[in-house]
Amino acid sequence: MKKRNKVLMILLAVIMLCSVVPVTVFAVEGSYAGGLIGGISSDATVQEPEQNGNVYSIKTASELAWFAEKVNNASGSDFNAILENDIDLGNMEWTPIGTAANPYAGIFDGNGFIIENLNVNSSADYAGLFGFFDNATIKNLTVKGQVSNTNSYTGGIFGLAKNSAIVNCTNYAVISSANSTNGGIGGAAENTNVSGCTNYGNLVSGTYQNGGILGNLNGGTVEKCMNNGTISVLDHAGGIVGWIESGTVENCGNTANVTNTNSFYTYVGGIAGECRGLVQNCFNTGIISGSEGDGCRQAAVVAHYDYNGSGANNYSNINYGNGDSGIVKDDSAFASGEVTWLLNKETVDGVWKQIVEDDNKESVPAFVGKTVYKTETGYANICDHSMNTNELHCADSVECSVCGNMILPTGLHIYTQELAEEKYLKSEADCTNAAVYYKSCINCGASSQGTADEACFAVGTVNEHSFTVLECNETEHWYKCENCDETADNAEHTGGTATCTEKAVCEICSQSYGTANGHSFDTEWNYNNESHWHVCHCGEQSDFAVHTEITVNVKPATENETGYTGDIICSVCGYIIEEGQKIPALPVTTEEPETEEPSDTTESTEATNPTEVTNPTETTVTEETTDVTDTSVSENTTDKETTETEFTTDNSVSEDIAETEESTTALTENQISSENISDADETQSVSPETGTENNNLALLIGITVVLCLVIVFFVYFTSKRRAYK
Repeated sequence: MKKRNKVLMILLAVIMLCSVVPVTVFAVEGSYAGGLIGGISSDATVQEPEQNGNVYSIKTASELAWFAEKVNNASGSDFNAILENDIDLGNMEWTPIGTAANPYAGIFDGNGFIIENLNVNSSADYAGLFGFFDNATIKNLTVKGQVSNTNSYTGGIFGLAKNSAIVNCTNYAVISSANSTNGGIGGAAENTNVSGCTNYGNLVSGTYQNGGILGNLNGGTVEKCMNNGTISVLDHAGGIVGWIESGTVENCGNTANVTNTNSFYTYVGGIAGECRGLVQNCFNTGIISGSEGDGCRQAAVVAHYDYNGSGANNYSNINYGNGDSGIVKDDSAFASGEVTWLLNKETVDGVWKQIVEDDNKESVPAFVGKTVYKTETGYANICDHSMNTNELHCADSVECSVCGNMILPTGLHIYTQELAEEKYLKSEADCTNAAVYYKSCINCGASSQGTADEACFAVGTVNEHSFTVLECNETEHWYKCENCDETADNAEHTGGTATCTEKAVCEICSQSYGTANGHSFDTEWNYNNESHWHVCHCGEQSDFAVHTEITVNVKPATENETGYTGDIICSVCGYIIEEGQKIPALPVTTEEPETEEPSDTTESTEATNPTEVTNPTETTVTEETTDVTDTSVSENTTDKETTETEFTTDNSVSEDIAETEESTTALTENQISSENISDADETQSVSPETGTENNNLALLIGITVVLCLVIVFFVYFTSKRRAYK
């Protein structure tokens, strides 16, 4: 008995020794015990997925975690991937794919599969299955689970998208945030197109900019999206987008309730809270509620338009609040298909569908289902051809202009229908005959014109003459009947006044008649300094000519009287071109006693007597010459008085300054982030040397255990043998 107890004690000691050895010693290659691996925080295996071309085929959570790890450490930011199965993340904590330092930039195709039990608990910006991506495409993906964040940019599919496309994605995850910019599909999108997405996840908390699809849209479009998840947040909320900073939201619908609780300058709307872009062809049937505090706005479509924001062709089932509630239609209009028909702009070519006839009737428009047609009795999913505009035939099938289906022949023509329409008109009514029309087929409306059964009918009465058309020729005017060629009230033209060049204009018909009067020029001359002419009373000029100069009234000066140079006048019109000047009287001379020879005296007298020059023409020429000389001298003097311009020559030599560029080398955020990630990888990974040492230790312990067991069994059997003997 004592020996048996000893054996049990030895076994217990061995078991206790094994429990002291670290668990990592027994870890299998490719698996991790604890810590953040890829996108999953768990004791999970991270496995590289199969690669087909440049696309990774992801089938398991471990392969998805490997993909996330590669993107986040920048070695696989542009990897393309496609899901091959539904993936269950098992509610293990997930780190979003893509960061601000390493945004995802590839194509991720969900292939119609579901990622469920997503569990994100973040304290940093950009939370969701994806955190941050730029120049990426995310499509055909459905997410279920929960995403919570104490910071900004939170969504079921992504946190922030730039220059990307999100197509045909669906979110069922519950979204909760303690900060701003949150949405069912994504937190915010910049220059990004979001199309064909649907949200069913409730947005249960958030501060500023919250929406069923996006919290914020800044450039790009949101189209063909639906929100069915309730929204209950603090500030600025919309059924589709919380705040449209720029861009377009079109062909979108909200059926869920939207509520915000802030009481100061907050906006809540069925489609958008605040809009600086365009909202069109959208509808809302959700209940909108919010505070009525200072600056608060609520509306069934858009609470507030700002900076030229606008809306068009939007519908709601209630006129609510102080913003834009669109065109209000009751619930029956939504259920009947009327709103769907209107959203499609009264055509069958729009994106909106709705089942309105069978047991699966839909109460609101949708993007899948059946085409809605307008019929004679309302709206239906089958065209009754009542809106067809193509002409029907009794013997031939005709394509319906609405649905495109063929309308079967109606049978033989029956020309009994009498429609006084222009297409059936044979002859118009005049002053002696009534209007005549061809009869048409009562089934298809075909005219009987030119057929063997051609038939006509008269409509109305004979018209009386209506002389209302005024006509005229060169001598008279008259009135013509508007229904026939009969005329009345013929009369000669009258009234108006002829001018020198124009005929008189009849005051009845405005026709010119008669002859022009011709010019009548005045006999008196009109003139200016250079020429003369005659003028007609209409202003026309004639006989225009330059003045012909002559000099008159010339009088020589004498000792007793002054002289006169004469006036220069025009010999034709008498215009005084230049008045003459007075010539001073000649001085009186006194004869002295003769002391010299007569011949000398005579010469002296001739030399001193200026009155010998009596030719006024010569005097005038002399004066004119003097004037010309004086003018020439004056001009020469002026030319000599030219102002000299001083030029200052700048002899300073400009110096070239060589600029030296100072280069400073700094670590970028991405380098620092990469080093941090590298350090983290080194910390979390198990080196080959450490693994070898651990394996050696495990082998040693295993040998020790075996030896202990051998000794125990040896002692046990020895004691048994002795006892037997």
